[in-house]
Amino acid sequence: MESSRLVFPILTFITDLRKPNYRRYITTRSSYHNHNHNSDHRILNTQRSDTESESGPNHVSIPFLSNLSSSLAMLASVFFLTWNREIVFAEAPYLCENVEMYYSGTDHLEGDDLLERLNSVVSGHISLRYKEVWNALGILDAANIDEPETSPDVIEIYSLRPVPKKLAGKAQGWNREHLWPRSYGLTKGPSLTDLHNIRPADANVNSSRGNKYYGECLSESTDRCVRPANIEASPDTETDKTKWAPPLQVRGDIARSLMYMAVRYASHQSTGNPHLQLSDSPNSKKQEMGLLSVLLKWNEIDPPSMDEKLRNSRVCSLYQHNRNPFVDHPEYANIIWKHRSQNEQQEVIP
Repeated sequence: MESSRLVFPILTFITDLRKPNYRRYITTRSSYHNHNHNSDHRILNTQRSDTESESGPNHVSIPFLSNLSSSLAMLASVFFLTWNREIVFAEAPYLCENVEMYYSGTDHLEGDDLLERLNSVVSGHISLRYKEVWNALGILDAANIDEPETSPDVIEIYSLRPVPKKLAGKAQGWNREHLWPRSYGLTKGPSLTDLHNIRPADANVNSSRGNKYYGECLSESTDRCVRPANIEASPDTETDKTKWAPPLQVRGDIARSLMYMAVRYASHQSTGNPHLQLSDSPNSKKQEMGLLSVLLKWNEIDPPSMDEKLRNSRVCSLYQHNRNPFVDHPEYANIIWKHRSQNEQQEVIP
């Protein structure tokens, strides 16, 4: 991952040498913030030739050279400078790392218009292979979020307890839980490995959940409510014949994950997406997950925590290079779905 981020700007530099009317500047930028640490990075900026260069010791102007030999000489000079001044060529931040710019064009949009705009924002992300998800979860859901690479454990989503990373895929360990179940429309493409939708879960608890949709036990229901939902699950979980309620402190997290899936793989797309939707009448054959009204409630009563925001940022910067809009803007949920949920509930009232 890091090697690719180092090589790409150099390749871009070589390509740009062939472009007329450009000048290259080696600039120093301090205190570049990347994830949890600060370090000095130098970046390559491209500017039009009619733009005056900035003066100062940190700006070295290199004019465009038209012939190949001069270009090679220029490239050698750059590497000489790199070796002598310890200049680090670093790729500019991914677009998703600039949250304000990432959501440009969403102001004043509502309903399906906002959904479609967000779809265009988050689509086209980098898709991992399914076996690569294990290591990604080891970082994203590490028990020690400050030092995820060295943390020996991950936190299970339904039990909220640490489990050794080395037990990944083991019967008595943890596995990859799809919050939006695979049987509700996930394909072999990006939707299957989307990290915004996958969390570590105790293997036995995951089996108990199966493909139940999310919801709370109703006092008037004839289905028997079980608390906790599994002996290995958190005490504040519950389940009945069709619904599954996760721990209180992650209900909002899960709601926002499902909202992301309904946007990223929206039904209006004709590019092979699985056409996922949220509904108060879930139906696996129609790829409709829910309960929408409950998810909207969970989104409000359990706002994004710092841990959830950090996970979102790491998915952006380390893996997929996209974000979950509902972690950054929880208010989007009601703007898109509130009226739809109310209409669905009115339809089922006798």
